[in-house]
Amino acid sequence: MNAADVLHEFGQAIGLQELKTDEHGHASLHLGSGRILTLEPGDRGMLLVGLSQPVAYDAAGWLFRAWKRAHHRHTARWPIQAGLRNTSDTPHLLVLIRLPARDQSAPGLQQAVEYLSRWLDDLRHV
Repeated sequence: MNAADVLHEFGQAIGLQELKTDEHGHASLHLGSGRILTLEPGDRGMLLVGLSQPVAYDAAGWLFRAWKRAHHRHTARWPIQAGLRNTSDTPHLLVLIRLPARDQSAPGLQQAVEYLSRWLDDLRHV
């Protein structure tokens, strides 16, 4: 299943019938929480699934905590990569996983999004 099919099936599952990728296979969805879900094709059949949240203050501190947490949890099902992305005038902390082909389905994407969301939620307590 390619990224467009996964995203379309995921969109139907969450009630968004028109959710689709652009001509390059990229997609971005602004969530009610203020976070942004991004999808794009990666190398070797991977699907890059990212979730970012605004960090209006202490962006470097957020990034450092994310790096520390990602390093200590490297044995997790999906290793996390973290970075900063400037979106408009507010920096966003981006956490990303590489979803392998075996997990590329609407339920797999839902699990990945929930995993990233919990990961970001837990980062507040580190």
